[in-house]
Amino acid sequence: MNLYKEGFFTQLETIHLHIDGTSKIIDLEQLLEGLGVQGFQSKTHKVLGFIAGPQRDKPEFKQTYSVDTTGFADESFDHFSTTLIKLSTRCILSSHPSPNSQF
Repeated sequence: MNLYKEGFFTQLETIHLHIDGTSKIIDLEQLLEGLGVQGFQSKTHKVLGFIAGPQRDKPEFKQTYSVDTTGFADESFDHFSTTLIKLSTRCILSSHPSPNSQF
């Protein structure tokens, strides 16, 4: 059952954070509970299978995939989570101030 509307985790001016996991889903659930107490909404996903896409063989993506995957042919994730982090306008402005910013 999906508790969130389509597109909920891909809102503009937000970050959606993925945490990959293997057999210790209970640790992930405890982490997500802690994030929930702080107001961050999360959902978990069970991984049913893995197929490497053709983009992994392209030279322009070599660096991306070298640091973003396990490096093994069988990535063997059992589950992963998605957490929505909403950014306030002030947060965005203060982390990337323009030369004319008063922040």
